[in-house]
Formats: sequence, C-alpha cells, structure tokens
Amino acid sequence: MIKILIYIIFSSFNLHAIGFDALNIPSDSMDMSLSGSGIASQYFETTNPSSNIEESSKIGFSANKWIVDIKGNSFYYINNGYKLTYSNFKIDGIELRNNSPSDSPLDFIESNLLSIGLSKGYSFSKKIKFGVGIKYHYNQLFIDKSSALTFDLGMQNQLMNNFQIGILIKNLGLNNIDIPTTYGVGSSYYLKNTKTEFLADYIYSKHYSSGVNLGLIQSIKIVTLNIGYSKFSNLRTTLSSGFKINLNKKYNLLYSLLSIQNSNFGLAHYFGFEISL
Repeated sequence: MIKILIYIIFSSFNLHAIGFDALNIPSDSMDMSLSGSGIASQYFETTNPSSNIEESSKIGFSANKWIVDIKGNSFYYINNGYKLTYSNFKIDGIELRNNSPSDSPLDFIESNLLSIGLSKGYSFSKKIKFGVGIKYHYNQLFIDKSSALTFDLGMQNQLMNNFQIGILIKNLGLNNIDIPTTYGVGSSYYLKNTKTEFLADYIYSKHYSSGVNLGLIQSIKIVTLNIGYSKFSNLRTTLSSGFKINLNKKYNLLYSLLSIQNSNFGLAHYFGFEISL
C-alpha cells in the first residue's frame, strides 16, 4: 500500500523502500535492544569489528520483524576473532500505480535487501584493539536491482580498568551508489561489582547530521538485560530493550523490541537463539 511505502521512506531516513539506507536497520537482537549503541562496549560483540575478539566460537540465528511489514532473518558465526554475518529483509504488498487516480493498483511488488559480511578483530596489546569488516549488499525493488560493497573500520582503547573508548567508520563505500557513511565515537564505563555497563555514542553522517545513542547492559546471574535510546537529529527517536538468557553453558535465548517515538509504525521485534560451539 502507498501508506506502507511512505512509512518505509520515513523510517529509512527518506530513501526508497527498502533501499540501501535500510542498512541502518539492526541486523541482530543485541544491536536492536541497545538502539545501535556500543561502539566502545567492553564485553559484548557489537557493530564495531574491533569487539569481535572471542576465544570461544558461537553461532546465532534470529527471526526479525522490523516496523510496519518489513520482516527478515539473520545469522552470525564468530570464531577466533572472525565474524560472519548474514541478514535479509523483505516487504510484500507495495502498490504499483501510475499518475492517474484509480481504485485499484496496477500491480503489487516487493522489495528485498540482503547483506553478507565478514569482519576480523585484532588485539595490538592488552588495551588496544582494531577491527576491519567488509560487506556485500544486494537491493531489489520490482525489476530494479543493484549491489554495493562497503567497509567498516573500528578501534577500541581501554584507558582505565573500567573505562574504554571506541571509534567506528561504518558503510565506507567504493561504489557509484550514494551510501551514507557513518562516523562514530563512543565510551563505555563498566562497574565490575554490579556487572553494569554504561554506553554512550556520538554519531555523524553527512546526510543526516548528528545523533546520540545511549545504552545500558545489566547482567544478573543467567540473565542479561539491555536498554537503549537513540536520537538522530530531528528525524528519529527510539527506545529499545531486550534480554539474553543463558539456558545453560551452551544455549542462549535472546529477545528485543524497539519503538520509534511519535509514530504509528508499531513495535519491532527480534527473537534469537545462540549456541556456543
């Protein structure tokens, strides 16, 4: 429906449905539950490739429902500092119309976005980590198809035992397609006694000005609770939350939800499952 198309244009920062700007849609439950914050996170893998350093390997799956009728699924595999990711989002029922008013559309079309990525984290010392990632994106709207290659660069530096800073350059493209590159700096403060991590990021993009992401991670025995907030210029404000339950030493259950404030888009839901190998 036209209304659905308008929703997607708004939620994807004023580009086509789904469009390459839908790269801003979170690809996993952890990312969404924190509203995208975590550039400097000390104990959890985030969108910063320098956080991928992990001794044990694990694999994760999720079924995702973004706002309106955008649905998809995602997958990730982490081993020895490498992280392989896959995500796919799709929407059906977009009405195709001409310039002449009519009660019935000419046809119904669909839009798809597929992303495959590989990143690697490196430890230069006990305090400094660096990471690099590469992603292939494929976008299809009706018969219009396009693809792009982007790169992510990240670094984290632990200034004190409980305080860490991070830098992220995301979606750096080498294509003719105008994909908005995002620049971010972040900080993380961790309270060891209560197992609480506070996250704060500043984000900038030449297309959308600046924004801020805030997050809180609280571990309580077998449960990890997340709360997130983001405000990107005057375009979008989100509130999010989620949890991760350690069913045992091998299996984890994840769930997150997100709300875009002052909109009628409804809630986004991600349901995930993680296995330690």
